[in-house]
Amino acid sequence: MVGPLESRLESHLESPQVRRYSYPAFFVIGLSIAAYLLYSTEGRLVLSAQNVGISLLAGIYLTVIGGLWTFTTAWLDRHFDWRDNFIGRLLSGITLHEILLFVPIGLLYYTSQLNLNLLVKIFILTMLVVIVHELIRFMLYSYQQYTEGQIRSIRQNREQLNLQFEALRSQLSPHYLFNSLNTVSSLIDDDPKPAEAFIRRLVETYQYIIASQEKKLVTYEEEISFVRAYVFLLKVRFGEAIRVNYQLEESIMQDFLPPMTLQILVENAIKHNYFSLQEPLVIDVNSAEEGHVCISNAKRPKKEETTSFHIGLDNIIQRYRFFTNRPVIISDESIFKVQLPALSL
Repeated sequence: MVGPLESRLESHLESPQVRRYSYPAFFVIGLSIAAYLLYSTEGRLVLSAQNVGISLLAGIYLTVIGGLWTFTTAWLDRHFDWRDNFIGRLLSGITLHEILLFVPIGLLYYTSQLNLNLLVKIFILTMLVVIVHELIRFMLYSYQQYTEGQIRSIRQNREQLNLQFEALRSQLSPHYLFNSLNTVSSLIDDDPKPAEAFIRRLVETYQYIIASQEKKLVTYEEEISFVRAYVFLLKVRFGEAIRVNYQLEESIMQDFLPPMTLQILVENAIKHNYFSLQEPLVIDVNSAEEGHVCISNAKRPKKEETTSFHIGLDNIIQRYRFFTNRPVIISDESIFKVQLPALSL
């Protein structure tokens, strides 16, 4: 199935621009080959009606062959990919196109008085044309693959930056900052020491958010440190109504994940679930089987509908797709679970 990128990067030898000029090029090549053969046979190039006729027939012949050549090249590209079998594609192209070019001339040799030396020269010339064509075809294919890879990489980087920007924007939103400043204001009135600790952790979270915008991946150790600071800010507001438990294997701590992944999951749990001091929200961050990290909490949906800004799970799932084929596993039952595949570099 051809995707939008591949359809835009159409094969060079099959593009309309190349096809438009290929037939005149084949005609000129036919004239040139005929002129060379006549010159090598007679020792000089005689401009006679017979020689002009032979040259024109050679040009027309090669133009017709060129149309068949274009068709067979496309057929070979569909059935013998250069990347999968370079030698097979090269030899099949040389064999098929040499047959296409030389067999009609060989038949002409047996039905006419064509000179054997001339036939050998034609064979050598056609072989050279075929080999050069196949090598050029391979170089164009390699260039096309390189171009597609570069564009695909640029697109992925851009999409990844957009997703990361969405996650970053959610944390740098005025709402988040105003809540934090209001909390600082109330703490200062009561006791400056908790206010100082709150400001220190708030600065720590913003330092991480700003620093991570340039990173594609961070370690679990870095992310957990950030989440601890973030949860500290929440506990100042909500007290023991929110609890986050961490039970991660030491080996996992040096694995990688996209930045702010755990924080988004903790934030979503708080946003979508009811909690109080009597019924606290407990969020568990545990090592799971097969190199996964599981974030889970008991579901207690809020009575009022919570507005979603489409940043949470979709953002995480799409960012993971840039780094692994292993899926983010989501279980939405009485216990809401998200299992993240641990990434290694």
